[in-house]
Amino acid sequence: MKKILWITIIVLAVSCSKNTEQNNKSTAIKTAEAEKITMRETPETETTDEKITEHKKADIIPVLPCGGYINDDNLRIRGEPNTNAEILGMLNLGDYVTVIDITKEKTAANNLEDYWYKITANENITGWIFGEYLELMLSSIPDEFKGKNWNSYFGNLSPIENFTLNDLQSCSWQRNGVILIFSHEGNYAGMGRGHGYDYGRYALKNNTVHFFPPINIVRFAEKYTISSLHYSNELYYSGAPVLVNDDETVVFYAHNLNNAKVGEIVKLHQHYCEKIWEEGKVNTNGVLYSLPDMSSKNMFQDNYYGRKATEKVAVKHAKTTIDDVVWYYTSFDFTSGDPIDGGGPFYDGWLPENYFE
Repeated sequence: MKKILWITIIVLAVSCSKNTEQNNKSTAIKTAEAEKITMRETPETETTDEKITEHKKADIIPVLPCGGYINDDNLRIRGEPNTNAEILGMLNLGDYVTVIDITKEKTAANNLEDYWYKITANENITGWIFGEYLELMLSSIPDEFKGKNWNSYFGNLSPIENFTLNDLQSCSWQRNGVILIFSHEGNYAGMGRGHGYDYGRYALKNNTVHFFPPINIVRFAEKYTISSLHYSNELYYSGAPVLVNDDETVVFYAHNLNNAKVGEIVKLHQHYCEKIWEEGKVNTNGVLYSLPDMSSKNMFQDNYYGRKATEKVAVKHAKTTIDDVVWYYTSFDFTSGDPIDGGGPFYDGWLPENYFE
């Protein structure tokens, strides 16, 4: 009888021990799963404040008067340097102002601390604006860009859904021998082969980079003044991701991007095209459209090189059909031979298929 009692006690003890062990294991598993869930649900933007802090402008005391650009919409111009003063007018993103005075000390507004700047706007309104929303014109090349040039490539970026300030700064962006670099100090530099710097301030808002002042891009005598570029992870002709202007005539590609391959469907000048590679000859001189549209600019009209197009090999890079017309994105290489001074430029543009032999 005693043996049976002892056996029963031992069995119960082992059972309790196993249950305790299972409960502990279950608790540990639940705890681990909860930690994993917390890590997944923790917003990836926790470091945003730090990144924004890196992007804050340093205390620049300008030589007055000087110019500046507004970096946000619906900014009130006040009669005095405080948020209770009379509203004299409104400013929006990209508006240019002339700064004529600045408060001696910073004050707090909207949970931010900055100087107030007395400005004159284009509408001849003179008043005060809070400094957080003003990007002052730079008077010299920012220190972080000194010693860099159009060949200062770095970093890499794969296509992503949630584009952040850190992503923008993580690599150089390039287009036709021109690169863009965005610093942690909130400055940008555009550097091209054969000419100096474009530089200024920038702001990233809703996947769009705004330039203060706008950046100038020249390509084949075509001048573009770019006030903003939009991030896209779509596959463009050279790959993805990219920064593009509104009509997609200017595209900057991330360094070491995912390259598009022949046969893939790519985006080019707001059209989806098949990427190809075919050499051929054109049957007409003096015609090369900037877009797949006969009403767009003819870049070969009254052009020295355009009069020699039939003598050169034309390379078809992309193909699309619009209103039953087949268009080819085409390039011509005039860099060797004529003229005697060492050759001319590359040209690229669009031609309908009936312009080819």
